[in-house]
Amino acid sequence: MPAGHPSQNNKSRKSVMSFFQRSIPIVTCIVVGVATGVYVFDPLLKQYEKDTHGTWKKPGDEQRIEKVKQEHPIIQKIEGSQSKSEKST
Repeated sequence: MPAGHPSQNNKSRKSVMSFFQRSIPIVTCIVVGVATGVYVFDPLLKQYEKDTHGTWKKPGDEQRIEKVKQEHPIIQKIEGSQSKSEKST
């Protein structure tokens, strides 16, 4: 068939239309999912940030962290190696 034949144009139109028919529901689901996530979790995260004064740590977390560090000496080793590498940079 020569280029520009009407049947070729119909095939390309059908494939483009098929692409949009498949894509619109997917895009709609993504948009609805993101909007729902923002609607549900944004107020909770803002409240948690307000409650923790922007540190994202609950009251008493510092004591729990220190207790875990004492119980598991490997954590101190890991933190020590990280702080050494941070000092060298």
